[in-house]
Amino acid sequence: MIKRLDIRNPDGGSEVHPPVPFNLMFKTTIGPSSASPGYLRPETAQGQFVNFKKLLDFNQGSMPFASASIGKSFRNEISPRSSLLRVREFLMAEVEHFVDPEDGKKHERFFEVEDMELPLLDRDTQLAGHINVRRVRLADAVKKRIIDNETLAYFLARTQLFLEKIGADLMKIRFRQHMANEMAHYASDCWDTELLTSYGWIECSGCADRSAYDLSVHANRTGQPLVVRENILEPQKVDEWHVELDKKQLGPKFKRHAQAVVAAVEMLDQTERQSLATTLKEAGKVEITVPGLSEDGKVMLDQKLLTIERRTRFETVREYVPNVIEPSFGIGRILYSVLEHVYWHRADEFAREVIFSSRFIGVTADCWDRSFHCRQWSLRSKSSSSHSLRTPTLHLSCASYCSVFERSGSRIVLTVPQSVLGRDTPATMRSAPLLGSLWTLTRSRIIQSLYVIGTACNRCERRSRMSSRLSRAW
Repeated sequence: MIKRLDIRNPDGGSEVHPPVPFNLMFKTTIGPSSASPGYLRPETAQGQFVNFKKLLDFNQGSMPFASASIGKSFRNEISPRSSLLRVREFLMAEVEHFVDPEDGKKHERFFEVEDMELPLLDRDTQLAGHINVRRVRLADAVKKRIIDNETLAYFLARTQLFLEKIGADLMKIRFRQHMANEMAHYASDCWDTELLTSYGWIECSGCADRSAYDLSVHANRTGQPLVVRENILEPQKVDEWHVELDKKQLGPKFKRHAQAVVAAVEMLDQTERQSLATTLKEAGKVEITVPGLSEDGKVMLDQKLLTIERRTRFETVREYVPNVIEPSFGIGRILYSVLEHVYWHRADEFAREVIFSSRFIGVTADCWDRSFHCRQWSLRSKSSSSHSLRTPTLHLSCASYCSVFERSGSRIVLTVPQSVLGRDTPATMRSAPLLGSLWTLTRSRIIQSLYVIGTACNRCERRSRMSSRLSRAW
């Protein structure tokens, strides 16, 4: 198509190179000999799936249950750009909620959020060529099958509550449903949480119904069943078609391919077994597809090798592969989008650009650190007590004036150099509240500017001096 339509580089008009395979996972080698290849994880979810049996044991075998993880992920982006929005190394937080598919994927706490109205951009609206969101009550969205199930709707509601709590603008949030042609191969339904920024609508979170895909694939590859077993109160009668191969005759006939034939026969579902039983009875032989055995992959099995009959058995244990509902969060994207949402400037003062949010802004001066020769401030919510700090935390880097400090509990530590405050600042000063703070921002990073309206110090009378020094330096 590239050659036929003569597609060229719009910048220089040169010919476009032919397509080449590209792996979005970073490849590396493991061990001193570098003989074992390995790949950096593109998501944190798979670590939870491979440990499903342990997680189920921790929950004493009961369903439903959930696990969560947060950590670094790596993707070999072709063109990293846009600050924290498209990077090769990023922080993810993912929840895997395991449910019984026969229960309709209901959630016991859905009643808490069923009356919430969410801004939804569903698949049908997008197919009609529109981008207008509709505010839909969650109970109605599930009833009309706009959202596939209660558990998926519950986590969408919790996502909005979380974003609202950390300071996101509710007028700049929407939930967009994936189109059929963009749905991940493992998903039966998927919604992206998008936040409006100066770059447009940015996907910051996703909530997908991964069905039983991941656990089934891991079980098939490892040969270890990843299933839930539940006792049945009343034994259930099960009629099924049973296949049996005469392995004494199968081995000499197919030799090294015998195991492949056995695997192909055992993979037949009940409908296929029923059809083959009728053919075997009438014709005395059946044709089975065995991948890789011959050019067409077909082999003939007669009644001496294969027997298919209907049997009845009673089950006292129900065995099933659970389905998974996965909320996934990109921490960097959420942080950047929230910072843009709380950014503003006065109409007549374009030079003074400000980040301010009553959700998490409240500054108090903390202890003096002699080893670093600087002042540390921790950012905490004004409504929080010293015993219960549940507000979100941020790491700030303000060029040469502020170093990124390790998080202390639920606080962020903002480090100001000794030269800003002066060496005569008393070492005993603690908990001196700053009456207000305004942060200066450029498009994608916080720059070296902190404006302090005023300070009050319990053991220091240098309020004016400190305030003016900080204002000038920042």
